[in-house]
Amino acid sequence: MRIEFENKLIKLKDEFSRKDVSTSELEFKINNLLHQNQDLAVENDHLKHELARLEELYGSKIHELESQLAMETKNFEETTLQYNAEFEKFKKEGQEYVEQLTFEFDRKIKNLEEKNKQLEMTRKVLPSLLRTW
Repeated sequence: MRIEFENKLIKLKDEFSRKDVSTSELEFKINNLLHQNQDLAVENDHLKHELARLEELYGSKIHELESQLAMETKNFEETTLQYNAEFEKFKKEGQEYVEQLTFEFDRKIKNLEEKNKQLEMTRKVLPSLLRTW
């Protein structure tokens, strides 16, 4: 029985030794994972600070560019309105000028037609007048 106890004791010591090694390995892994976790936490904090810095740096730049774009858009719209108004003015002036030219042309045509009629009548009447003389 003693031998049996000694064998059991040896088996238990062997099992305890294996569990101790397993425990040591697990503790090493836990410590390694804790260290990796700390490294990740430090890197995460660093990235958060970098993100905040970039948001501040580029956030103001984006705001500045948006303001500039809004101002340029407003200027473009105002310029477009001015050009449209000027175009309409020139268009109206051009139409008025064409209407005036058309009116004068029509008047001159009528005058020339009248003169032509008078010349035709004179040409018809002139030979008879010349005969009577």
